[in-house]
Parts: sequence; C-alpha cells; structure tokens
Amino acid sequence: MTSSKIEKKSLEIYNAQNLKAKIARRLLETGLILDITQHFLPKIHMIIKKEISDTKLSNILLLEHIKEIMGYKTLYFAISSGTPGHHRKPVIQMITDDGIILGYVKIGWNEGTNTLVQNEARILREINTSFNTFLVPRVIYSNSWNGRYLCIQSSPEGKIETAPQTMNPNYMGIIKEMSNFHIRKIPLKESLFWKNLIKNIDKIYNHYYLHILKNGIKKIDEWIGNETLPFHFRHGDFAPWNAKIVNGQLFLFDWEYAELEALPALDLFHFFIQTLWLLKKYSPGDIYKTF
Repeated sequence: MTSSKIEKKSLEIYNAQNLKAKIARRLLETGLILDITQHFLPKIHMIIKKEISDTKLSNILLLEHIKEIMGYKTLYFAISSGTPGHHRKPVIQMITDDGIILGYVKIGWNEGTNTLVQNEARILREINTSFNTFLVPRVIYSNSWNGRYLCIQSSPEGKIETAPQTMNPNYMGIIKEMSNFHIRKIPLKESLFWKNLIKNIDKIYNHYYLHILKNGIKKIDEWIGNETLPFHFRHGDFAPWNAKIVNGQLFLFDWEYAELEALPALDLFHFFIQTLWLLKKYSPGDIYKTF
C-alpha cells in the first residue's frame, strides 16, 4: 500500500464532530492523496547507534516495544496527543503495511493517567461479553513499561460510520442495559461515588470553588446522606465522540472513567450537557433551561 494511503488511514484516529473539524479532516485527506500535504508537515528524524540491539531498542523506544508486543517487524503509527487538561494522554494507532488498523495504544504518563488507563483495561476485561446493545474494544495487552501504563485495544472491524450526535433509542437502550448491570442499593454516604466525590473535591486548590462545593456537599449530606439509592455501572464519558457505528451496531470506547457504582442517569446528563455545550455551543443558562 502506498504511503499516502497509509497516511490517510491514520486520520481515523481523529473522530471529527463539528463542521469545522470535518472540513479540516477532509482537506487533509485530499492533500495526502494528492501528495501535497506531506510537503508542509514537519518531519522528525531519530538518530540511533547502529550497535544497539533490537532488545535494547525495545527497552528504550516505546514504538519498538509496541512492535515487539504485536509481533511485527514493520508497523506504522499515528499519534494523537489527546485533549488538553490534567488527564491528557497520548493514544497511538497501529497500522500494518496492508493498511489494516491493528488497534490503539493508550499510554499513562503520571500517577493520575496511569490509574485511568489501568481502570480502562480492568473494566474492558470485566465487561467484554456482558452486553447485547453495544460492542466494546478487546484488550490485547496491558502492563507497565518504564513507569508508564500501556493498554493496547483492538480496533473495530467492518463497516464503520459516525455515531449520531443526538440522543436516540439506541443510546437510551445502552444506558438502560448498563443501569441493570452491577446494580447495588445502599445509603449515599456508603457508596464509592460519594467517597470519590469527597476525595476529588479535596484536590481543588481554588478556595472560592472549594468553599462552594464543600457547602454543597454538606447540604446534600444533611438532605439525603442516609437515603438508600440505586447505584449502577456507567461509562463515565458517554458522548458521540467516544462511539462509532460498526456493522450497524454502536461501538463504545474510552472507558477510563467507567465506574461500577455511580448515581442513576449520570451518563444521560453527561451526554446532554457535553453535546449541548461543545457541539451546539449552548451557554450554561441555555443548558439549564433545556433541562
């Protein structure tokens, strides 16, 4: 397969959502096919001593380590640096000579991101064959490497299409099926959700927001802290950009924020808030009115 076609295949790592992003991706695709874009992209050259063995290379170079794990002498890689923020982490797409996407590698780089990648690997192994309304990636490999936690996941196979950007019966069916998975009825104060919420609030450095949130937590505790509520499984980042349609069925990825014990409807609220805010550009006030 020609290099331009492999480069075009690498763009599948970018799940464009808004019109501007879709146009940019289409222009980049066209430029790669016409052999125009390559002349404007920066090039990186790595200098390696000839006497370094393949084993040593695998110990010091991540991409060589990935090739060794996958059992390929030659692989092509596309790298996404991730969304800016505290939990930003790179994702690597693996492509063969034939243009087949073998899968994706998520990489933690500090304590927080390593924990998230570990959580995703654990969740995916636990739910791999648990659901009927949607598909999930398969964990090919997960382990630590030079202080970074790696999780290699399978790529969807077949006809791949963009997932809908608005709530529909298929999304609702997924939320319903997840709500029936690992359901547990316990007092709010005894739940993992509540304990993690308090732990995360304590990490906030802004005194103004910390004061507001602690007052809010106190009020909730007085109001329903001892009430028994149903807690169930949730995706944690349920949104159109973390989904694809594969052979007519929804394929969900990015499970790093998944929880076994979460409050009901959190995925539903998250979907609406994220799509209204990031895709439709609603103001916080308009989102509140919509709800």
